[in-house]
Amino acid sequence: MESEAADLERFEEEMRRYKKLIKLINSESPLFRLPEEDFEAFFKDGDFSPPEHKWGGRKPKIAVIFDDCLGSAVYSKPRKLNGLATYSRHIGQLTKGGSIGVSLYFLIQSYKCQSGGLNKVVRNQCTALMVFRTKDAAEVDDIASSVSGEIDRPTFDRVYTAAIGDGEGHPFLLIDFAKRPQHPSMFRRRLSEFIVP
Repeated sequence: MESEAADLERFEEEMRRYKKLIKLINSESPLFRLPEEDFEAFFKDGDFSPPEHKWGGRKPKIAVIFDDCLGSAVYSKPRKLNGLATYSRHIGQLTKGGSIGVSLYFLIQSYKCQSGGLNKVVRNQCTALMVFRTKDAAEVDDIASSVSGEIDRPTFDRVYTAAIGDGEGHPFLLIDFAKRPQHPSMFRRRLSEFIVP
């Protein structure tokens, strides 16, 4: 991510120099005023070419997916993972402000477990939670408890039941903790069907 940030900044600086060079070429200034290092950098195959960037000058979108890590050292020794989850949007700092950032996706079969599971620090950083059908009432209780700052238990039970329905077609409840103001609700059945409690 640090190298992506450095590459983006390299491209932006080279593009600034390239535009300045082209402006000088198209002006009435004498050609000997052209910066020699820029002339050499951008003159290729008999023509001037702009600098290249593998993402076309856009900030890359980086994601890390953690799948089937239950009981692994990733969760059982979580210090680095906690730091990554806490500072993920600040990774790949840009000198002019902002950062590249990274999105983290955790695919888990148990919301909580005795050891080696997704810990509270990571769960508290969650911005969206997809809850599939579960037969474990205690797990539903854990999830309802963790969202209780946003919604009371009877309402959670209603939206969970509305999202899961009869279980056909792999339905899930999406809880969006960072919903946009134009969205009617923080709850959805699958990705697109809003559930307004």
